[in-house]
Amino acid sequence: MAGGQERILRGRIRSVQATKKITRAMELIAASRIVKAQQRVAAAVPYSEKITEVVKHLSDGGAVSQSPFLAGRSDVKTTCYVAITADRGLCGGYNSGVLRATEGRSPQGRRGGQELHDRSGRPKGRGLPPIPRIQHQPALRGFLRQPNHHRCGGNRTLRR
Repeated sequence: MAGGQERILRGRIRSVQATKKITRAMELIAASRIVKAQQRVAAAVPYSEKITEVVKHLSDGGAVSQSPFLAGRSDVKTTCYVAITADRGLCGGYNSGVLRATEGRSPQGRRGGQELHDRSGRPKGRGLPPIPRIQHQPALRGFLRQPNHHRCGGNRTLRR
């Protein structure tokens, strides 16, 4: 083998080995994040169960059927889609699925003559091309790291 080709092959081998190390480090980081996410989900289970219990209790008592927020409406003029996309790591497949689902629902509104709105919660969702005939609203930046009422615009009123 000529000296030049051997040097090129050694360089490629070093490059592949370096990529392997980086990939391994990314796997370890992802594994630790999964464990933390699973712990947060487990911590939210009692809250979810209590909410389910409260709503079931209200519906059994007939209070839910009287709520204007839960009553069906035939005169819907505006529909808002909140696409929550990820902005870290290798999240392309997840983001594509979320936005494909959003696009899949949007024709329903167009056929019904509804005005459609979209609010993407993450930078990668905002960076994608807009869905035709849907008004894009300003996104909620950094909201999902530590969500609370005030950070998501809880003091603003929604207009119909």
